[in-house]
Amino acid sequence: MPPATPATSAPQPDLSLTQQPQRVTFMDALRVLACFMVIMVHSGEYFYIGPGDVIIRDHTYGADVYGSALRACVPLFVLASGYLLLPIRESTGTFFRRRFTRILAPFVVWSVIYVLYFHKYTDALSLGQQVLLLGVNWTSGHLWFVYMLLGLYAFAPVISPWLRDASAREERWFLLAWCVTLLLPYVRLYVPQVWGEAFWNPIGGAYYFSGYLGYFVLGHYLRVHLQLSPTRCRALGLGLLLLGYGLTYWGFASRLPWARSVSELELTWAYLTGNVAMMTVGWYLLLRDLPAPGARAQQWLAKGSQLSFGVYLAHILVLEQVHHWLVDYMPPGLLVIPVQATLTFALTYVLVAALSYLPNSRYLIG
Repeated sequence: MPPATPATSAPQPDLSLTQQPQRVTFMDALRVLACFMVIMVHSGEYFYIGPGDVIIRDHTYGADVYGSALRACVPLFVLASGYLLLPIRESTGTFFRRRFTRILAPFVVWSVIYVLYFHKYTDALSLGQQVLLLGVNWTSGHLWFVYMLLGLYAFAPVISPWLRDASAREERWFLLAWCVTLLLPYVRLYVPQVWGEAFWNPIGGAYYFSGYLGYFVLGHYLRVHLQLSPTRCRALGLGLLLLGYGLTYWGFASRLPWARSVSELELTWAYLTGNVAMMTVGWYLLLRDLPAPGARAQQWLAKGSQLSFGVYLAHILVLEQVHHWLVDYMPPGLLVIPVQATLTFALTYVLVAALSYLPNSRYLIG
């Protein structure tokens, strides 16, 4: 059936990629918020992650307060990509050329930068060996996101024909199956291999409905098919956000006294869990129908959105320095994490904005 766009829903932009798409102000705000959320999450990692083990101290609960609320950061980026890009309306070659040029070139540049930066901290491999290992996510942990995003973009032409013809009900069936897979991190605590998985077969029955593709499709569904008044949208968004936050916070706090590895401690922080998906949809619904800001604010949000990928790539370098500056002057706890993140975001934004004035800066910052 044709997608419905009620008068009470958010304005629907022209997303045909055969022409320059309109700015979507709340999507700009969402991307800027998600970028800051990522930096907040990484700022909190200094207070519970040590070399190989979890550091358990009183102020670790401060990391839980912020980190649990902000786990939707990466899913929001993926949701925004699906909202703005799907279904693609240009040739596959044109789509790949535009998107991969914007993503792949800066990724390679910053991967090399991180190899050079972190080489002084690693003795296990030579500099040449580290360069050869760029393709296995060795250089810096946060760059895993780019590998995932490139994979989604590569799959976008495959799923776009289905999305052009799928009804709202058909998309909901896909998303329902995906929601079931969000329970698997908890199921695997008790049953490590499910639905046909075995040591000779890692591909279970729900494999093709799992992963970040769900957030990608969810972005399209929310734009095209969601029909809620602003009041109901905000109420549902707040409810999902609070419920998801409660589950996420409780999971981290309850595991903190005994967890000895990051993977054990961060179980409920995994992006592909039902509680984090709740918060992701909650943040989206709360932002969707906010009153439009003034023209100047819209320009700032648009600029921030355009630079968000560059800020994401560069922020670890800045965060490392800011942390070293602050660690001797501020007591650890609830205060230092937002101060550290705010300084990092501001300084990284200034750096990336300056780089944007260089010739061919898209190959450096996207």
